[in-house]
Order: sequence, then structure tokens, then C-alpha cells
Amino acid sequence: DLAVHGSATAAPLGLARDGEGGTLLSAPTATATLESVGKGPRAGRLTIPSGKLNRLHFENLRADWSWDTGKGALVVAPEADVYGGRIAARLESELGKAEALSRATLELDGVRGDALVEAATTTRNAFAGRITGRLTLASRGLSWDAIQRTARGEGHVTVSGPDLYTVHVKPEVASMLATIGKYAAGFLTPPSLESTKFERLDTSLRLADGQLATPDLTLS
Repeated sequence: DLAVHGSATAAPLGLARDGEGGTLLSAPTATATLESVGKGPRAGRLTIPSGKLNRLHFENLRADWSWDTGKGALVVAPEADVYGGRIAARLESELGKAEALSRATLELDGVRGDALVEAATTTRNAFAGRITGRLTLASRGLSWDAIQRTARGEGHVTVSGPDLYTVHVKPEVASMLATIGKYAAGFLTPPSLESTKFERLDTSLRLADGQLATPDLTLS
């Protein structure tokens, strides 16, 4: 059987968003390998010492992959150092089938929650803790619409660290208390309502019908 081995290096690397402005993935340098034997699956590894995915900064990224052309089966397993911790994922999908069943796993180990949330969303100053957790899910298709309609999954997450989590007064409650303060001399919003800090958050995760539930969330 014919054996193929190859590698390529890009310096710098830049991948643009499909149909959108801006850069999806950027890095000073990246190396990709490829190998296959006969009609067997093709496999390889992408290695990036440091870079940025959208706004998320990472280091020591390693993404192993395999592609079985006969079955149309794709497996991708990236992992990287992210904000003081480690993120690893695994995706398995049969792309040759309509609405094929895809399975994914996401694991976080000691990632700084404040930096991760700010990189992934527009939320700022939500909390300052370390996130450790695992989520597994299955869906029919990989488009965002398919995931919202068909994804089912479960997992668990723990957030720990000093000054971890702050529960703020809802805007309507804060407004009401401020109004009371205008007419009641000496009235102050109780400190316990302004912010309540916890040392640890634990919860299971349930994903179904486009909704992520936390059925047994505990704060301590």
C-alpha cells in the first residue's frame, strides 16, 4: 500500500471568517502534518505554539484529526493551554450523511473564568474564579440551527477560587430601593443585597431543546 507522509508550516497564519470581516484564527506560526496508508483513514496534527481564536488567546495548541473517506467519518481532538488552565475537546461526525449524528466532548481544567467569559462574550466583571468541568453532547448536524434543535447533553461544572461569584440585585429591585432612599431619610440598601460572595459553585448541566439547565446548582 502507498504510504504518504507530509508536513507544512505557515508563518504567520491567518484564517478569515467565512463571509464576515475580521480574523477567525491567527498565530505567528503553525505546523500541520498529514499521513495515510493505502485506502485507510488520513490523519494528522496541527500544532500552534501561541495564537488567538476570535478573542480567545491560547498557547501550546495541539489538534489531532483523522478522516475516513470511505465512511465520511471525521474526528478532531484539539487541546490547548488557556488562561492559566487547560481546555480539551473531541468531535466525532459522519459528514457524508444527512443530519448525521455528531458527538462532542468539552473539558476545562482550572481555566480563569473571568478571562474566558470576557473572551467568549460581551460580559465583563462577572466573577473571578477557576472553572473545571466536562460537557458531552450529541446532535443531528453541526450547524448552529441543528445544534439548537437537536442537541442533547449533560455534564458538570465547578467554579472555585477567592471572590468567586457575585449575585447582584436585579435592576428593578435596585431601582425600587433607590426610590425608597429618596423619601426615607437614612435608608441604605442592605450590603447583603448589594453583593453576596461565594467561595464555590457546583452544578450539573443538562442540555435539551436549545436550553442549558443547571438542575442542582449549589453555592457555598
